[in-house]
Amino acid sequence: MWTYNTTASRWEITDNSSVDTINKTVTGYTSHFSIFAPLADVTPPVISGIAASSITTGSAAVTWTTDEAAQGTVRYGTGSGVYTSTEEETSNVTSGSVQLTGLSAGTRYYYIVSSKDQSGNTANSTEMSFTTSSSGGGSSSASGGGGGGGGGGGASAENATNIEVKEKYDLHIFKDKVTAYAFTNRSNPVLFVNITGNISAGEINTAVEILRNTSSLVKTHAPGPVYKNINIWVGTSGFAVPKNIKDAEITFRVEKEWVNQNEPGTITLYHYDSEWVALPTRKIKEDDIFEYYAAQTGKFSPFAITMLRAAAQEPAGSVAAAQVTPVVTADNPAKLNQGPIPVAPEKGTGIMLIAMAVLVIITAILAAVYIFEKKKIVFSPK
Repeated sequence: MWTYNTTASRWEITDNSSVDTINKTVTGYTSHFSIFAPLADVTPPVISGIAASSITTGSAAVTWTTDEAAQGTVRYGTGSGVYTSTEEETSNVTSGSVQLTGLSAGTRYYYIVSSKDQSGNTANSTEMSFTTSSSGGGSSSASGGGGGGGGGGGASAENATNIEVKEKYDLHIFKDKVTAYAFTNRSNPVLFVNITGNISAGEINTAVEILRNTSSLVKTHAPGPVYKNINIWVGTSGFAVPKNIKDAEITFRVEKEWVNQNEPGTITLYHYDSEWVALPTRKIKEDDIFEYYAAQTGKFSPFAITMLRAAAQEPAGSVAAAQVTPVVTADNPAKLNQGPIPVAPEKGTGIMLIAMAVLVIITAILAAVYIFEKKKIVFSPK
């Protein structure tokens, strides 16, 4: 969403402008009213702060910054203008980085950075170069460019080898207003993280990590069949607390093919907080490929999208058959392992007690008849 600045005589994008692809709406915040229009973005990102660092005999890190969220690609090779290899930053970020590996020791490499924003506008940097360390421990060097770009959100505590995809964005969080972090990577089931601030916190980084397996930060697997294990981080450590965040909602999608393979059950978003807790989760809509859901959360860390199933059928009277099934409500997020309830007696035991009682009664009647006959009194007519 764009607004026309009459003072500067130019169009400017509104604060936290975002596109909701599910509901097909465009939103943005403004402090005044003027001329507004949902205009197409035709301006490519501006790349700056390109640098090569952590250079070893066989690897190097390339970092850069852009003036808007964008994906980046580093093309590199051993000849100037000849780029035979590529590494990509697939997330739309303002601070990009890639790791170049498999390099030759003591060799000069030339590279350029390309950046493409969410509207498809592309920019290319000038050529840069660096030289890897020699196998004998010689020094490495880098030329061209300036300092590295800044970052947001802090480093993840997740095991790096367990992260399949990471997508992160920087947006301003305002008091009593919804900030919509939209995620576009096709491998990411999370579409939106919508945060209403309790404070105006300025620019805050929100990151989603799609994991290969259960998060290395938890002690147990999430219950039920798991569609995706994910981490969601908002701000630096200690920011995502009720003092700063009034409300948060996560919108995600699940492939219908997976749902059909794992039914019956209910799609539920679980959050790990010393144990797995089922969050209030509701279905929004569905199309030919996906089902779409939204879940409320008060905290951010490891999550899991699972199929919550009813308690398995067990023989009557068994402890397993008497387990409490978690009930998920907005006021009472369910927790697992609520413990057993009293076990009802089996039907067979009741029938046996009745039979024994009948047998005792019959025996008593026969004994009474016998005694009566034994002591019968014959009455004479008057």
